[in-house]
Amino acid sequence: MTEKWREDEEYMSYVQDLLETEAVKKLANYTQHVHSTRLEHSISVSYYSYLLAKNGVAMLKQQRVLDFCMICSTMIGVRRNLTREHMRISIQELL
Repeated sequence: MTEKWREDEEYMSYVQDLLETEAVKKLANYTQHVHSTRLEHSISVSYYSYLLAKNGVAMLKQQRVLDFCMICSTMIGVRRNLTREHMRISIQELL
């Protein structure tokens, strides 16, 4: 497991207090899936879940903006002039 989670300030703000509890620290004493401890496994699952949720929200925002751009361009009759790249740039500027 990589240690990227330690450098992710937002993630750490959510889990730091939990990582400092004795109950969570004790998870390091148990093997999980042969190759890691229960603590390592829990952190890994937690971090990847956090990343999926965080990126999922961003993807949903992008999709809503794309849908809006397609509706607007269709309404004003310039759909052929709006490429996906133009919309991608617009989305980045809006987010």
